[in-house]
Amino acid sequence: MGIVRDAVFLLGLLAVFVIQLIAGAEVAVHPGDSGGVNTIAILVVICFTIGVARAWELIGGPSIGLTHEVRALVRNRERDVGSPEG
Repeated sequence: MGIVRDAVFLLGLLAVFVIQLIAGAEVAVHPGDSGGVNTIAILVVICFTIGVARAWELIGGPSIGLTHEVRALVRNRERDVGSPEG
């Protein structure tokens, strides 16, 4: 399972880099068009976010998933509402 995940990760990175290269060529050909610049900016933010998540995984940080966090918030809210003070 880890090998498949790593392969998908690398293929995804390759796809992002190819899209960035195409958008860069588009910017070079049409410097007045902001579409290519916007594409590159979005991809840079995505790469940064993936890099932070990957670094967090590599240093052994705790797994934080969106669904886990939402469940914890709901549980805390239910507990607060059910308490005599809330």
